[in-house]
Amino acid sequence: MAAINKWECLSCDFMVETSGPWEFYRDENGDRRPYGHPHALSKEAKMKGVKGFYVHGYCTQCDTVKDALTREFNTPVHDGWWHKSDNEERCFKPICDECGTKLILDFVEKPCPKCGNIFHGLVVPTFS
Repeated sequence: MAAINKWECLSCDFMVETSGPWEFYRDENGDRRPYGHPHALSKEAKMKGVKGFYVHGYCTQCDTVKDALTREFNTPVHDGWWHKSDNEERCFKPICDECGTKLILDFVEKPCPKCGNIFHGLVVPTFS
């Protein structure tokens, strides 16, 4: 279940939505595909298993939301709670694949990229 956060600046019209972590699997070509929810999984997702997690974060350089891997298992996980898997894994800092900038997932106590206003307080995420 991923958290979806909508960030709106109180001083200007800047608004962005970040989210994650989302599960993924690798298709026949090795491409990353969204795994989906247990009640709506594709046959391919069920067969392939969860390979890892990714997020949607904001890139300040590209001024857009980008996907980035945060965790990938050496072998796919098919059963159980994969968040606590004993499977060996690689972990990654979420960075933009175009410019290499670290992606922003959380704007609390950070400046608005457009006007510099500081975001205060805590966001109440929605879950999907």
